[in-house]
Amino acid sequence: MFENLKDKLKKASAVSLAAVVLCTAGCGQTKEYDFTAADLSSYVEIPDIGKYSYETILGEYEKEREEAKKETGKSFVLRSGYSMDFYVTAYVKNGNEFERYEEYCRETLEEPVKNYYVLQNEENREFDRCLMANVASSEDDAVSTRLIYVGKAFSFTMNIAEDCENADIAGKTMRFVITPVSYAPPLFNDGKIIDDCREYFTEDSNKDTVERGDAVFLSVSAVSLGKTLYSDDDVFLFVGDNTLFPGFDERLEGQKLGSASFSVNFDSEAFTVDSVLYAANGKTVDFNVNIVKICETDGKFDEFEHFDDVWSMKEYLRLRIFAVDYLYNDIMESSKVTSYPKGGYKMIEEEIDQMLDSYIEYYTDYLEERLENVSEEYIIQYMQKDVFGMEEYEPFDTFREGLIETTLDYIIINNALADMFEVEYSYEDYEADLKQALSDDGEYEMDISEMEQSTIGGRQYLYAYFIAARAAEALADTVM
Repeated sequence: MFENLKDKLKKASAVSLAAVVLCTAGCGQTKEYDFTAADLSSYVEIPDIGKYSYETILGEYEKEREEAKKETGKSFVLRSGYSMDFYVTAYVKNGNEFERYEEYCRETLEEPVKNYYVLQNEENREFDRCLMANVASSEDDAVSTRLIYVGKAFSFTMNIAEDCENADIAGKTMRFVITPVSYAPPLFNDGKIIDDCREYFTEDSNKDTVERGDAVFLSVSAVSLGKTLYSDDDVFLFVGDNTLFPGFDERLEGQKLGSASFSVNFDSEAFTVDSVLYAANGKTVDFNVNIVKICETDGKFDEFEHFDDVWSMKEYLRLRIFAVDYLYNDIMESSKVTSYPKGGYKMIEEEIDQMLDSYIEYYTDYLEERLENVSEEYIIQYMQKDVFGMEEYEPFDTFREGLIETTLDYIIINNALADMFEVEYSYEDYEADLKQALSDDGEYEMDISEMEQSTIGGRQYLYAYFIAARAAEALADTVM
């Protein structure tokens, strides 16, 4: 019943804000037991961290990617981190005619191209550009994203470079007909990892002109007929990824540090509804950019152990995010609290009893105003569902005991993990984190003591919640 109670506790914290005045008035002071200062190692069994390896994490990551592939829809837009399986028929132009080029054909009677990642190989950049942008030719201005449908073919032509190693096609024009079979989005898109990417280049600035592949810090605004459609003063990107729209990065190439501007005419279906530029469809848009810093990436990757280009860096950071969550959740599920410190149990028991009394009083008043003959069982059931998301009624004594022990387990395991990995985290850090969390949630007018009094487990639970993130990072460091 309580296997997902950690998430329910978080929900309870948010829901209880509505009753904070009632709870604060009804909650007395309990003698403080400081879990953070106590040696909790004798109260908990934590599995051997040595059983985890990089290969273990990678295998689980690939399983998750395959599962994500099963959940995809029938249409998609290729972006950084996406892979696609597709059939392809290739033609090479000889004279005025296109002739089938067998070497590059993968049609329905054969295996398709599998797990093709866009932006993985620099030599495929024009091919990837045509996959990602709605163009008929690689020479077209790429300003419209290509909405791709599984099973529906599309085509484009490409001019092959004169220095291509394949003499059969060097300097010629090719036509590709692509029929998508399936696709897999990344488990974590660029928006999830961009701040981590940024950290590797924060101290660098070694260029005054933008080239493909550079890491660039800039601000961007998009204006049409005097109306701002998009604005961001803190943009970080790798030139060539086209994270804003196909063709945006091409317009950055050759630009100097400082301000620049350009206009783009978008057709009526240039952007899908999930794009920040969806409102730009069918409009002429003026882009104003201010390039603050330009960093060359090629030499930078010589410093790193785990990746050697932008693509592998992004994949590593995605894998690391997965590792943090996977390892932490697996350790939490595998750890076992064998006993409880007497003072700690008493403190949490009293805090939870006070809070449950406040909840029951609150829901009794709430329901009796609206219904007749409300039973105690109905009130408790209503509270369990509204606050804890429980679909089935749990007898109160069983529910109460489970709530106390689950709260204690969460606090003890996280503090024990923090001790194991020598995580340095002070109450000053905790208060700063809590203030930031309240501000992010729009609850910045509530002070810390009110938040603690409105949260099941109080300060000790919230402290454990924040220290868990640091313990999870430290855990991932030992494996990655």
